[in-house]
Amino acid sequence: MMNVRKRRKTIGLLVVAGLLAGLLPSAAWADPASDEPAAAIANGGFEQVAGGKPAGWTGLNPTSVYESVYEPVHGGAYAVKLTDGSAQAGNGVRSSRVAASPGSVYKASAYGMNPSGGSQLYLEFWNAADARIGVQIGTLPTGPQWKPLDVVGEAPPGTAYATMLLYQHQGNVGVAYFDDASLTELPRQFPYNGGFEEVAGGKPAGWSALGAGVAYSSVTSNVYEGAYSVRMDDPSADSGPGLRSGAMPVVPDRLYRASVRSYNESGSSQLYMEFWNSANVRIETKIATNSAVGSWNPISIESYAPAGAAYATLLLYQHKANVGTAYFDGASFGEVPPEPVREFPLVTASHPRLYFTPDDVPALKARAADTASAPFGSTGKQLWDAIRSNADLYMTETSFSLSYYGGKIVTYPLPPVQPGPIPNPPGFDSPYPYWTAMSKAVQDRLEALSLAYTVTGDTAYADKARQYLLSVAGWNAWTDPTYPCGGFTCLDTAHLTFGTSMAFDLLYDRLTDQERTLVMNALETKGLLPLYKDARSKIDHNIQSLRVSALGSGAAVLLGHSPNANAYLTRAMDYYRWYLDERMSSGKQEGMLYTSYATDNMIKAFDHIDRVTGVRELAEHPFLNDFLVRWAVYALAPGGTGLANFSDASAANYFGLTMNVLNAWLSNGQAGWYLKETKSAVGGVDGFLYFRPDAVVTPPDAWPASTALDENGWALLRSGWEDDDVLFAMVANGSNLGHNHYDQNSFQIATNRTWIASDPGYQDYVAGPVNDFTVRLGHSTIQVDGKGQSLLGNGTLTKGLLAPTYDYVKGSAAGAYANPKLTKFDRHVVYLKPDTFVLLDDLQADAPHVYDWVLYSGGLKSFEIDGQPAAAGVTTPGNELYLQGGAAELAAKFLGDSPLPMTVSRYPGAESYGYFTKVGSGAPTDAHRFLTVMKTRPYELKGLYDESTLLPLTDSSGREAKLVQANGSTVIFYRGAAAGDYMTVTVDVPETGTYELQSHFLQSPLYGIVQAFVDGQPVGGAYDGYAPNVTGPVTFEHGEVVLTAGPHTIRYEVTGKNAQSGNYFIGLDAIRLLTAGAGEPEKLAVEAEYAAGTNGVGAIVGRGDGSGVRDEVAFRTGDGTYAVGRASGDAEQSVVSLDGGDAVVGFKMTRGTELRADGAVLLAGGSPFSAAFDTDAATTDTYGVVETPAAQTIGLRAPADAIVVVDGAPLAPGAYTVDAAAGTIGIPLDAGRHDVRIVSAYGRVEASVGAWEIGEPASAQLTNFARQAEHQWSKGAVDRAVFHLEKLLDHLDTPAIRRSVPEPAIAELKEAVGGVLTLLRQL
Repeated sequence: MMNVRKRRKTIGLLVVAGLLAGLLPSAAWADPASDEPAAAIANGGFEQVAGGKPAGWTGLNPTSVYESVYEPVHGGAYAVKLTDGSAQAGNGVRSSRVAASPGSVYKASAYGMNPSGGSQLYLEFWNAADARIGVQIGTLPTGPQWKPLDVVGEAPPGTAYATMLLYQHQGNVGVAYFDDASLTELPRQFPYNGGFEEVAGGKPAGWSALGAGVAYSSVTSNVYEGAYSVRMDDPSADSGPGLRSGAMPVVPDRLYRASVRSYNESGSSQLYMEFWNSANVRIETKIATNSAVGSWNPISIESYAPAGAAYATLLLYQHKANVGTAYFDGASFGEVPPEPVREFPLVTASHPRLYFTPDDVPALKARAADTASAPFGSTGKQLWDAIRSNADLYMTETSFSLSYYGGKIVTYPLPPVQPGPIPNPPGFDSPYPYWTAMSKAVQDRLEALSLAYTVTGDTAYADKARQYLLSVAGWNAWTDPTYPCGGFTCLDTAHLTFGTSMAFDLLYDRLTDQERTLVMNALETKGLLPLYKDARSKIDHNIQSLRVSALGSGAAVLLGHSPNANAYLTRAMDYYRWYLDERMSSGKQEGMLYTSYATDNMIKAFDHIDRVTGVRELAEHPFLNDFLVRWAVYALAPGGTGLANFSDASAANYFGLTMNVLNAWLSNGQAGWYLKETKSAVGGVDGFLYFRPDAVVTPPDAWPASTALDENGWALLRSGWEDDDVLFAMVANGSNLGHNHYDQNSFQIATNRTWIASDPGYQDYVAGPVNDFTVRLGHSTIQVDGKGQSLLGNGTLTKGLLAPTYDYVKGSAAGAYANPKLTKFDRHVVYLKPDTFVLLDDLQADAPHVYDWVLYSGGLKSFEIDGQPAAAGVTTPGNELYLQGGAAELAAKFLGDSPLPMTVSRYPGAESYGYFTKVGSGAPTDAHRFLTVMKTRPYELKGLYDESTLLPLTDSSGREAKLVQANGSTVIFYRGAAAGDYMTVTVDVPETGTYELQSHFLQSPLYGIVQAFVDGQPVGGAYDGYAPNVTGPVTFEHGEVVLTAGPHTIRYEVTGKNAQSGNYFIGLDAIRLLTAGAGEPEKLAVEAEYAAGTNGVGAIVGRGDGSGVRDEVAFRTGDGTYAVGRASGDAEQSVVSLDGGDAVVGFKMTRGTELRADGAVLLAGGSPFSAAFDTDAATTDTYGVVETPAAQTIGLRAPADAIVVVDGAPLAPGAYTVDAAAGTIGIPLDAGRHDVRIVSAYGRVEASVGAWEIGEPASAQLTNFARQAEHQWSKGAVDRAVFHLEKLLDHLDTPAIRRSVPEPAIAELKEAVGGVLTLLRQL
C-alpha cells in the first residue's frame, strides 16, 4: 500500500512542478544572466546600488518592480524592496550565477519581511544550455518582522550553475523586503540536515512532508543529541504521516546503511530506506520499526541498492494504523565500508572435497557394504540401500509430484525446468512458497544420483545427475520471483545451491571445461552472490541460517576457482559465530524444529569448510558441544520418542545430523546416546555420509536429572533416563521470534514413550480455527475469558532448587496477556519424584474475569471426570480428571472448596488435533488460584508391540524407514514409493494361542493401501491409509490368527493407493495381539487434599506407593512467614514429608531462612538458602543438597550423635555444632551447592535388625556395639568409635550370630557398618 501511495506522491510532485511553471512568466525560465558562473552570488548584502537598484541582481522580467532601500534593513545600509501590485503576474529579482556541481548540496538563505502579502525564495539549478532543471522553494508569510528563510537542494544531474530568485508569486499582492542573501555549497553529508540542526520556519531544512497536513516541527524539548530534533504527530489511524529527506545518489549493487534515533511518546515509528530510479519512480523499500515507548532507540537498515537505482531517500514514518507522537534525531545514510576479507587456506584443492576426498572413496564403498555395524539402529548397507533405491527410482522418472497445503498436487517435469507462476492452494490467500519443496526435491535428486555414481562407478547415474545439473544451471534465477522472502534469496536458493555444490563436486571430472564454467557461473551468480548479500544481515531466523549454510558450502567448493570465495567464506563464518553466540546469550529460540533445521545445515557447512580449508574453530563453541546436546537430551521423552515441541515443531527427534557430526568430530558421548536412544541418526545421503561405525555412546546417568536452562527459559524436570521415567517440560521466556507461539507457562509431560500432556505443535498459517488452536488456544497454560495470550514471549523462568527427589521452578507470564490483561500469572511447579506434580497457578487482574486451566493431550483413548467416563464436549462439575493415551496415563485433582466446570473436547474446526481439557474458575473474579496435583505413570497393555520392540525392521524393499511423531504418538514411517514396497517386523509371541491382530496406523494425504501378511500369509482386508489430514493412530482389525509361542513376522505391503493420495507411505504406530480375557490395568488416582493456612496455601499429597508417606506441600502467597498444615516458615515454597506415624521423613524448601514442622526446626540459616533432605527408610541416613548464595552455618534436623558428610568428606567432631535440645546440628558451608549426608551407625544397625526381625540376644548385642560407637564419636574419640564398629563386624562372624541371623541379614549389616567405618577412617 505504501508503494501505491508513494507513486501517487511522485506524480503529485510532477503535477505541482508543472503548475509552478504555469504560474511563472516565461521570463522565469529564460537565461538569467550572460556572465560566467562565480563562486558566490554578487552583492548578497545588497550594499552595492546602481541606478537605485541592487547591483548584480536582475529583474525577473522587464515589468518587475524592485528597488534598493535604506529603511528597513536587516544588516548594513541597504536592503531590496519588491512591490507586487497585480494578482495577474509574479514579481521577482534573480541573483548572479554560482557554479554548481551535480550531486552537491546547496543552501540558499535570506532574511525577509512582508508588511503585506507573501514572498518566496527559490533555489534554482540550470544546465549548460541555460534551461532550469531543478528548483526548491521556501515561503515566508505576511509579517512585520525580519525572519530567516533557508532552502536546501541537491543539484540534479546536468547541473552547471545555480541562482537565487526572490519572488512574489502570481495571485499575490503586497510588499516584500529581503536582505543578507547567500548561496553556499554544504558539506557532503547524507542526508542533508540529518541532525535536524538547520531550522527554517520552525521546521527542519532539507526535509519535506510526505503530503499535506503532516504535523511536524523542530523542537528542543526532547533531543537525542545537539540542540534540535523533529517531532511528528499522528492523530489518526486513517493516515500515515511522514517526513522525507533529500535525494542521495547510490550505485546499484552497493551496500548502504541508513539509521535514525527515534523516541516514541506513544505509538510506534518507522524508518524507510527508499530507492528510486532516474525516472523518479520508487523501485524498492526497506523498512525497520521502533515499537518501544519512552526511550530513544536506534532504527537501522542495511540494504543493497537494487538494479536501476539512481538515488535513495529516507522516510521517517508513522504507519497508517498507528496513532501517536514520535521524535527523530541523528539520521544518517552512507555506503557501508567493505568488511575485511579473511584469507582461507586451500588444503584440499582436488574434487571431490566437500563430504569426502578421493582418498576417502574406498572407505565409502566399504561402508555401503557394511552389514555389521549399527550403533544407531541402521547398518551402512541399510543406509546405502535406501539411497540406491531412490537413485534407481530417479533414473526412471520423467516428472515428480508434490503435495502442498490442502492436498494440492503439483507435478514438475524432469530434467528440472524453472517453474512459472502457480495458482495458490485452495484457501491459502497469501503467496505460497511452492519452490521450497520443489527445490529440495531437486537437491535430493542431484545428491543421490551423483553419490550413487561415486559409490558404484555406474556412469548412468552420473549422466542423469549431469543432465539435471546443467538444466538447473540454465535457470534464470534460483528463487521464486513471485514469493516475497525478505531478501534476494529464500530457502529455494539454499537448496539449489547445496544440490548444485555437491553434484559439481562429485561430477567434476565428468564435466567439460565449458560445462564447469557454466555451472560455476550459475552457482556464483544465482546462488552465492545473492546469498552473500542476504548473509550480511544478522537475522535470527531459520531461513537466514539456511541461506548462510549454503553460502559456506558453495564457497568451499569454489575456493581456488573464484576470486570471491574468500569474501563469501568470511561473511559466512561471521554469521555462524554470531548465530552461535546469539543462541547462548539472547534468551530466544524458535523451538526444536527450526533450531535443528538451522544447525543440521550449518554443521554441514562447518564440516565442508573444515575439510577444504582446515578451519575448525567453531566446533568447540559451547552452544554446539555443550548447550545444544544438554537441551536435546533433557527435553527427550523417556524412551526416545520425541522432543518437547514448544513453538513450531512436532514431538519429533530432531538434530539427527547435528548429533552425528558432534559425535564424530568431538566424540561427544551424550550425542551418541541421544542417537542410540532415538534411532534418529539422519537417513538418506547425509546419514550415509556421516555414518560412523565406531560411534561413542555415553549415557547421561552422571548428569543431574533435572535442569532449568537460563539460555532459553525451558525447565526440564526428570526422574531419570529410563523408559518408565517421567519428563515435565515448561517454557517461560522472552522469545518472540517468528516461529514462537503464545504459550508462556505452558507445560508438557512424557513417560513410557508417550506424551500424555503435549502441544498441538506446528502452527497452521491460514486464519481460522486451526490457526487459533495451534497458535494460541491449544497450549497447556491459562486462558482468560476464553482468550489465549496476546503477546509473544514476555515470560520469565525462576529456577528454584533442583534436587534428586524434589524440583521447584516458577514461571511468570502476566506480560503475555495484554487483552485481557493480567497483572500476575505465576505458575509454581513442585515435582515430587518420580511421578507427582503440584502446580499453583496464581492469577490476578485489574478487572473480573473467568479463567480456564488448559491441558492439551492430543490422542486419548479414554478420559474420566470424578471417576466416571466423560462425554466429549460436555461440561461436567468435578475435581478429578483421568486421561489415558498411548502407553501412559495421567490423573489430576483440583483442590478447593467446590467442584469446578471441567470439559474434555476437540476444538471445533481443529478436531484432527485430538483432545484438550479445560477446567474453569467459575464466576468472574479479579483473582484466582488453581491448586492442582497431577500424577503420571506408564500404562502397560498386554500384547502391545511398539517401535521399541518392532525396530529395527526385519526386512524391507529398501526404502527409508524412520520414526516420526504425530498426534502424540511415535510412528514407524516407511517411505513407500510404489505398489509392492513393503516393510517387515517381528513379534515375539509369549504363548501358543488364538489372537486378535490389531494394527494401529496413522492416516495422511500421502499414505497408501496396505495388506498385512503374517508369516507370509495374508490376514484380513487391506487398509487404506489415506485421509485429507493427518489423523490417528486408528485401530485396524485384521482378524484372528493362530500363533505358536516364539517369533513371527508381519509384513506390511503396499498394494496401491487411494486416488486422492499423493504417495505410497506407511505409518505404523503399534501392533496388538489380544487374547480372550485380556484385562485392563488399574487406573491411576491422586490422593490429595487442600491444606489451608495463613499467608500461604498448600496440598497434602499421598504418595500412593504403599509407604504411607504423605507430602505436605506449601506455597507462600504473601510477604513474611506462612503457616500451612504442619509447616511454617518464610521460604517461597516448602515440602514436609511425614510417615504413617507422623514422623518427619523429608523436608525441602526454596529460598528461605527457616522451615519448621509442628514448631520443631527442620532447616535454619541466617540468610535465604535452599535445601532438600530425605530419610532413607532402609538405612535411616538423611541425605540431600543445600544451595546457599552466601557462606553461612546451616541448621538442620539430625541426631546429635550422627556423622556429617559434606561433599563426600566426613566432618570431624567439633567441625559442626550440635543443639541436642532443638534436635539440630549446625554445618558451616561455603557459598555454592553442597551434597550433605547424615549417617547414624546406630540407626543403620537398628533399621536392619528391625527389618530382619532379629531377636534377642543378638539384637541387643548388635545395637549395643553401634550405640557405644556413637557415644565415643559424640565425645570426639574417633579411634574408639572405630574400635566398637570393628568389634561389631567381628561379632557378625561369631558362630552364635551365624546360627541365629540369616546370611542376607549379616551381609546387609556388614555393608551398613562397613560404610560408616570407611567414613570414620578418612578422619
